[in-house]
Parts: sequence; C-alpha cells; structure tokens
Amino acid sequence: MYVAPWAHAQSCNRDCPRPFQDVYGCCPPAKVVPAPAYAQKNEPDDPKACGSGDRDACIRAGTELESRASRIDGPLRNTIYQQAMAFYTKACEKGHSLGCMSVAVMFERGMGVAPDPAKARELFVRAMSSRPGAGSAGGGTRGLGRSGGRGGSKGASGSPAAGPAAPDVSAQSSIDQRSIFEKACKLGNMSGCASLAMTSESSSKGNEAARALALALFRRACTAGHMDACKSLARLMEADGERSVTRYEMECDRGEADSCLVLASFFAAGTRVPRDEARASELERRVETLYSETCEEAKNGEICLSLAKRYETRKPARAATLFRKACDAKSAVGCHGAAQIYTQGKGVPKDTELAKRLMDKACSLDGDFCE
Repeated sequence: MYVAPWAHAQSCNRDCPRPFQDVYGCCPPAKVVPAPAYAQKNEPDDPKACGSGDRDACIRAGTELESRASRIDGPLRNTIYQQAMAFYTKACEKGHSLGCMSVAVMFERGMGVAPDPAKARELFVRAMSSRPGAGSAGGGTRGLGRSGGRGGSKGASGSPAAGPAAPDVSAQSSIDQRSIFEKACKLGNMSGCASLAMTSESSSKGNEAARALALALFRRACTAGHMDACKSLARLMEADGERSVTRYEMECDRGEADSCLVLASFFAAGTRVPRDEARASELERRVETLYSETCEEAKNGEICLSLAKRYETRKPARAATLFRKACDAKSAVGCHGAAQIYTQGKGVPKDTELAKRLMDKACSLDGDFCE
C-alpha cells in the first residue's frame, strides 16, 4: 500500500540514533522476535468460550495466565494471578475439580490473594466431592467428569448431573498442605507440581528419593512453561555450587536435556544472560528433541508426561500420544491425561470407549482416579 512521504514522516518513530534514521528522519521498523513456544497463547478464544459455559476453556485460560504470571515480577504478577483465579473459579463453579484445586493452591500459597489455608481446604473437599464419574454420561465415560470432561452432561437417568456436593467441614481438619499440592499436581495444575516439589525438596537432605521426586516435578512444571519451576530446577541442580552459563551450554551440547531446559529459561527471562527469545526458542526445540528420544527409547514415563504437558494445549494429538506412552509406563496421570483428550476430541477423534479404558487403567494404578 502506498504511503505518502509526508504522512510517513509525520507518523514514524524517531527514537533511534541519527545514523539509523532514513531520509525522513524515521527509524527502521523494530524487529519482532517470536516468543518462546511456551509463552505463545494457544487458545485465543478461550476467555470468550469460558464465558459461554465451556469449563475446559476456563481451565486453559487460567493456565495460560498463571504461566504468564510466573514470568513477571512486581505488582502486575498478582494482578495476572487474580485474573487466572477468576477463570479457575468459573470452572470450579461448573463442577470442574481441577478448577477447584487450582484455586485451592492459590489460596494455600497466597498467589494473588492473602493466604487462606481454611479456604484451600474447603476447595479441596469440594474437588473431592467431584469424584470421577460425577457429571459424566452413564455407561462409557467413567471418570471423565473429574477434570476436563464434557460440560453440561447428564447422569444415567438423563437428568442434569448434580454439581459438587457441599464441603464436609469435618473432613477439612485432616487435610495437610502436601495433600493439596499432590492432588492439584495429579489433576494437572503446574503450580501444584512446583509446590509439591518444594515440599519434597525441603525434606530431601540425605534422602535421594525425595530429591529425585523434587527434580522430576520441577522439570515437569518447567517444561510446561512455569518459570518459577525453572528457577527452582536450576537451584536444585546447583545444590553443590552455582554452575556457570558456560557449563550449562557444555552439558546441553552433550545432550543433557535438563541443562538445555534451564539454559532456555535463562535466555527467556534474561537471567544471568541478556534476554534472547530466539535463542530460548532454539534451546526449547532441542529440549523437545532430547526428551522425545528419552521417552521413545528409554520408555521413561515421567519424561513422556513432562513433554505431554508441554504439548497439551498447543498440539493435543501429540500430547495424547505422549500421555499414552506415560500410561504404558504405569503413570496414572498419563492415563488420565490421555482420557481427557479423547473425551474432548480435541485434536483427535472423540473416542469415549478408549477414554473409559484409559480411566479404568488410571484407577487400577492410583485410587485417586477411581469412582
């Protein structure tokens, strides 16, 4: 489109050194560097769809905002956490247990709100009342109403399914902080995984099993784009002394995926190195390649699960494959994640029979996923 020189000169940006200005005194257009894959908004219509009653869209919108908040410091961080909480709350009100547990974690940790352990426990009980099967169609989708099943479903009698039962106050006194984080992490909330990792890390001195669990959970949350978890992963990897960026680069070049992951977070956030999102994206692609190889060749269920969480909204068909590989490696969370995707038919053909078999297997591996 033709732009008259006088119009160009009146509207252009002049905030650059004179040697870079053109004959009209205008600066060249700024170079746009694509955001890292985890920072790209995957579902632009989610807020609108959430308002129309799609509780899964509410979860996706809340997850995107929560991930965004983890990459920001200052007062804006709390504002974005509050926006995420609003979406999670809508999902919880529609009987989505992941929505309830996501809000519970935020109240437990004081993310965007004042800490309120009592409220967190009330939400935990409410999520537990949304047992697998609540709100799902009779015969064929057992367990799919728990976190991400179809909204507005009916019970076996054909009448609308009841919402979550009223919280049992008497049960709240026995709920500890670890139970809240563990439940939230199992359902797919990455702040829950990161919080559970911190709880494990605090008891990991001399306990290799606890340290390994913390490392795996921080990795899972970091891979999904939770920047605080990336920082914690680096801290845990540096327990014996701070590593230089050069060392991370050498380890990454040797094919150590965790080092590539931490290095990518450094470049994305501008930590220890100048911010370089193009370099961060390049490293993230290497992470995906290395994790994929480990998942395929070593049949490492935790790595498959971490990679699946990364793709869950961006490439659901790929995520479904990875969740099933994690399921094959006896990960109940992997079976559950795959079941949700096949129930929703997002990126894959809807298959409630396959979803039921996956949920049955999740139940056999972990009673938390049973009716």
